[in-house]
Amino acid sequence: MEPDKKKIRIFTNKEYLLKEVISDYNSINKTDFIFVKYIHGEVNFAIIEFVNADLNQIFELGRMLGGTTEAVEKNISNPPSIFM
Repeated sequence: MEPDKKKIRIFTNKEYLLKEVISDYNSINKTDFIFVKYIHGEVNFAIIEFVNADLNQIFELGRMLGGTTEAVEKNISNPPSIFM
């Protein structure tokens, strides 16, 4: 029997950045977030699937994306650590 996959929506205009953050977050935290698709519309968002992640890890993924996006938009060469 296949485990129950859960889905979340992450609102972002930076699809490429989200993919990088998911890859980094998965390798550091041993989670299984999977980028499924990106939807362009009035509000752009991505669908992410996972099996083994808790609410705290979902929040941390969003925080990491937010910090990375801010660093890119402000052209910060040394963004704050994700472990803060």
